[in-house]
Amino acid sequence: VLDNGAVKCWGYNYYGQLGIDNTTKMGDNSGEMDNLPSINF
Repeated sequence: VLDNGAVKCWGYNYYGQLGIDNTTKMGDNSGEMDNLPSINF
């Protein structure tokens, strides 16, 4: 949870658990959090 109330998830995404409609690894290395796309819950 960020200061502005935004929530970001990160991880290996092997099973698509990040909710970004793919299984691409995103946010599992340092410096990648800012590049993660927004999703609607």
